[in-house]
Amino acid sequence: MVVGLVGAPHLNGREGVVLRLAPSTSTYEPGQALQTKRYIVRLDNDQLDKDDEERSIRHSNLQPLAVPLRLRGLSKDELNGRTGVLIQQSQTSAADRFIVRLDHGGKELSLKIDNVEQFLRHAATS
Repeated sequence: MVVGLVGAPHLNGREGVVLRLAPSTSTYEPGQALQTKRYIVRLDNDQLDKDDEERSIRHSNLQPLAVPLRLRGLSKDELNGRTGVLIQQSQTSAADRFIVRLDHGGKELSLKIDNVEQFLRHAATS
């Protein structure tokens, strides 16, 4: 969810999906503050007659939601298909990794965005 934008306050509260790191005009240095990193985010559009829009947004203006995810494409086959939720961007490893908390055990993994897919959870029916 987008939060704290001053120059475009109409975007605050909008939800979307992080697509990738935004192209940078400077070289990333290890230890660089995450708040200066920007991401290309596809914002959901509440109006049916308009397409979703992509914006470059600072890390500090993104608040992660408990997004349900399914793991895929990992070298450890036993993890593929497992489910969990996105917790935050990893602050100890590469900038393109995110912390995912697995369901059924709560183990946290640092994963590349390419190794997760969003999915809808359905309530169990009796």
